[in-house]
Amino acid sequence: MAPEAVAFAAIGLGNLVLFFLIFNVLIFIGAVKATVIATLVTTYLAYLANRHWTYKDRPRRAVRREYTLSIGSRSTSRARSASASPPCSGSGPTAPSSSRTRR
Repeated sequence: MAPEAVAFAAIGLGNLVLFFLIFNVLIFIGAVKATVIATLVTTYLAYLANRHWTYKDRPRRAVRREYTLSIGSRSTSRARSASASPPCSGSGPTAPSSSRTRR
């Protein structure tokens, strides 16, 4: 169990670094597009790396099911983390206040 955890963590860390690299290379096309592309690439690579390195000793009976569950759970996780982030609505200490009165 410990070797699997170490391999899983190493793949996760590597994909985190790769995500930021892809995002920063593609930021010129827009933050949302760069995020989507980086997410798709790193999600697919995480699946492949975990399947062929972390869980190489496990039987491959239902690869389609594994792939669907892996991509689905990662996509759900990304969507939940994106929706939990507060939107940039312009309200904050530097935003103009609507309660100011003119003299």
